[in-house]
Amino acid sequence: MNISALTVGFDQSQETLGEAYPTEAYLGFQLDEKTKAVFSMEQVQEVIVVPADHISLMPNMPDCVLGLMTRRNRVMWAVDLAQMLLSQPLPINVRQYKVIIIRVKPAPKQQNMLLASFQSQALLGLIVQEVTGGIRLAPDLIQSPQGSISSYLTPYLRGCLMQGNSMQLVLDAEAIAYSSTLQSN
Repeated sequence: MNISALTVGFDQSQETLGEAYPTEAYLGFQLDEKTKAVFSMEQVQEVIVVPADHISLMPNMPDCVLGLMTRRNRVMWAVDLAQMLLSQPLPINVRQYKVIIIRVKPAPKQQNMLLASFQSQALLGLIVQEVTGGIRLAPDLIQSPQGSISSYLTPYLRGCLMQGNSMQLVLDAEAIAYSSTLQSN
C-alpha cells in the first residue's frame, strides 16, 4: 500500500478522534463540490493523478465508466464515482483525474467485468473531484445516515460522520465495486 504521502496530513484533533480509542485511518475526498466522503484506508491501495488522455475510452459501457487505465503493469477500469453515486459527472474539460485505487477481495460467486484481479485482490480506479487527505476516526463517531441520505446511496454506505453542520459519507469500497451498475450481464 502506498500511503506514505497520505499519512503526513492526518488530522488528529480531539474533535476528529472522539473520546474512544483506538482510531482507524480513513482517506477523505470530495465527490462533488458539496459532498464529502471517506474510505477506510484498509480498502485503499493508493492515490494517483492520471492525465485524462491516459484513460482509454471503451464503447458500450455504463456512463460512469470512463475507460481503462494502467498502473504498475496492471490494467483496471476508471469509474467516475460522482456520476455513479450522485448522477453528477465530472466536468468534461478536466486534464487530470484524481484516482483512488481501491482493493477488495474478489467475490467468487459474482462475475464483475470491471474488477482486475491481482494476487487475491481486485482493483478498481475511482475518480473523485479532490482528495483531501487522511484522517483518523474513532469507530463510535460513525453513525447511521438516519434518513438524511438518498435511499439510492445507502447500499454504498458504512455510515456517516457528523462534524458541526457538515456531514461526510463513510463509503464501502466493496459495495461500490460489486454494484449492479458495474456487473457484467
